[in-house]
Amino acid sequence: AMHILEDMRKNYVSRGIQLCLCNPNKIVMNYLRLSGLAERIGSRHMFVRMHDAVLSCLEEIEEGGVF
Repeated sequence: AMHILEDMRKNYVSRGIQLCLCNPNKIVMNYLRLSGLAERIGSRHMFVRMHDAVLSCLEEIEEGGVF
């Protein structure tokens, strides 16, 4: 499954879209770290709650960031 997420991330990056993850459990986070995908996505784009993700994305859009 990590290779699918990596393919999605690459595809999104090529189109100027940032991949964000919400509420990944401990097992998923462990796989994300081991694969290096957590670092490529970035900790500022991983959220515990969907609400936090939406607020962060809205702030990024308002600041003219990539989304």
